[in-house]
Amino acid sequence: MTSLSGSTTSRLRLREMACPDSWTAAVLETPFAPDGGPHPDYQAAVDCLLTHLEPFEHTIGQEVMLQFDRCRPDAEISLLRTNARIWQPEIGLGVWPNQDAPTTWTKEEFLAAAPGTLRPVMYRVFRVQTEDPAAQISAWKALLGSGVLIRIATSKPGGFLPAATAFLQPRITDVSLESFPFYIPLLTEGALAHPHPAFTAELDAWLPACKGYMRESEEDGGLLVLSRQLPEQFWGALAKTKPPFDAVRLTRD
Repeated sequence: MTSLSGSTTSRLRLREMACPDSWTAAVLETPFAPDGGPHPDYQAAVDCLLTHLEPFEHTIGQEVMLQFDRCRPDAEISLLRTNARIWQPEIGLGVWPNQDAPTTWTKEEFLAAAPGTLRPVMYRVFRVQTEDPAAQISAWKALLGSGVLIRIATSKPGGFLPAATAFLQPRITDVSLESFPFYIPLLTEGALAHPHPAFTAELDAWLPACKGYMRESEEDGGLLVLSRQLPEQFWGALAKTKPPFDAVRLTRD
């Protein structure tokens, strides 16, 4: 990889990753709370991305969600309780495209597992209501940097969730997990590179009616950013600003 600007250890890095054609992917590298983060410039860096990347800047609709099983009782869950009337969260299921479809424990798993070693059964996501845009803004500002947020910029109001659910739900084979109101992909760098056979598909199938996707990703060490732009459009737009991060591009032949 080559750095586009002089890098210091104190600056954030926006690291490009391999991605299917017609999309650009990168990770804004930072730890999240409570692991010493986020970086002091994280909010400014995220604001820069939202302001200057066309899919987010000119989105027709958007979704803001919480990765509920990453929420801490004394922090994010407390905020969720306090703001429940405003945010009006709806529960859905997150699906990892690089893993087996989620299932409940088998009897054999339950009996054989040592205390505290049972795998997670599901990864729930809470959707902030879309009728009042102020609710989404409130949730985003309150939770940014906590490591639990997802933001999706859509090309059609109300189009993403039904289409994503139509793609993901048939791949859920455990009847106890088939009845959530909606399903969304929990994307990672690993999922982009090595999807599970059950979920092998074009990125457009994972993100239908979607222009941009952000997820605070513990797995990737920062904010995963996917933008439906060619790399020259993505990086060209950011180069016109003075971003509070160093851009680290993939080396291309």
